[in-house]
Amino acid sequence: MKHENAHFVHLTDLKAGREYEYELFYLSPVVQTPVSYKIIRNFKVPEANLQEFSFFCTTDIHSDVNTLRGNLKSEAARKAEFQVLLGDLLSHAAGRESLYNGIIDPIVREEQTSPIDRPVVFVRGNHEQLGVYAAEYFTVMKHPSGKTYYSFTYGNTFFIALDCGNDEQDRGNDYFSNTKLQAEEKEFLEKIVKSDAYINAKFRVVMLHIPPLPTNRNVYRMVYDMISPLVNAATVPDLMMCGHMHEYLRIDANTKTYHPNSISAVYTKKFPDTYQLPFPVIILDDKAGTEVKVSPAEININTFLTAPDGSVKQVIDTIKIKAKK
Repeated sequence: MKHENAHFVHLTDLKAGREYEYELFYLSPVVQTPVSYKIIRNFKVPEANLQEFSFFCTTDIHSDVNTLRGNLKSEAARKAEFQVLLGDLLSHAAGRESLYNGIIDPIVREEQTSPIDRPVVFVRGNHEQLGVYAAEYFTVMKHPSGKTYYSFTYGNTFFIALDCGNDEQDRGNDYFSNTKLQAEEKEFLEKIVKSDAYINAKFRVVMLHIPPLPTNRNVYRMVYDMISPLVNAATVPDLMMCGHMHEYLRIDANTKTYHPNSISAVYTKKFPDTYQLPFPVIILDDKAGTEVKVSPAEININTFLTAPDGSVKQVIDTIKIKAKK
């Protein structure tokens, strides 16, 4: 719209498998006529029956742009069909420029090396709620649903993105309103697990920032209550991906024992207690990148540390999740 410095276009009626071209213009503030930036880019809508694709995840960068750039330069990131940011890309929202300098600009610069634009999925973390410009998240990372939680289908896989709220208890006047937000999402999940899109998908992947853990901090237990419709569903997710702990932790399905490839949480110096869940949970490292490759038979997950040039320094863990049907 005129006289605004953040602009959005929600596209409809896009056809599966089609490639689209767009051009950027700006409106001259004096003569009020559109002027081209001479920037022409393309994007492609995935095939409706897509069976093989990959996506790339990072989390908890906390404005560490050098780590983010190294991850984005990796071969896995450059080959991925889309990216997932699992929250806490900032330490606090000090201004709109912090969102651009700390998250968006490094991604855009790396995307310019690709001939075609790719989607970015934003999952809100607790630190995106901190700072005097925290509300800018809703302006800059706007989702067509108007919510910070949503679902979508990509190829053969159904994705759920959740907003866990802040890692503090509720405060007056809805300053932090975890209880209200998570109650809404619990109702949302109760409907999702009964939907045809969720049930009939080859795979179901859940993405959220704060993991469900039975710690002495009640917020983790609240996250568990929020996702209880997924735990109790007739068809459970195939994978849950989290961040927040700043170390790589892995809990396999139907067990309360951490996998040996896990790295003990740096703040507690020990493995926190876990719930026994009917699906695997991986909590991603704050310095690592995670490649998730989907095929008709399985999901392959590879988590690794990168050098500044994007080369792999160390593989942390690899996982295979077989299709249930």
